[in-house]
Amino acid sequence: MNINKIILGTAQLNSKYGISNYSLNKKKKIFNFLDFAIDNGINKIETAPGYNNEKIIGNFLENYKYSRKIEITTKISSLTQSKNKFDQIYKSINKSQYNLRYQINTIMLHSADDTN
Repeated sequence: MNINKIILGTAQLNSKYGISNYSLNKKKKIFNFLDFAIDNGINKIETAPGYNNEKIIGNFLENYKYSRKIEITTKISSLTQSKNKFDQIYKSINKSQYNLRYQINTIMLHSADDTN
């Protein structure tokens, strides 16, 4: 079964709450979680720099090869304090791309206020 309408949100991975918060082997638990999701048809993963997990997800995707394409969605940190929003967007995308080491398919803004 290939589920393409579900996106796996990863805020719980490597955050102050979630499945990996108190694990002695956080990385292994995260890899097992992602592996299970992908093996069961989920091919879309949502992350954000604020989740502090892009490097771990990138490491997972780099080390575990799948026959089908995984789509990555990430967010840009809030732009409300930025004088040069385009520069911040560019830097945020580049940093996420570097951390994930994988193609980013969708970029979301953090807040509706960022459109002003």
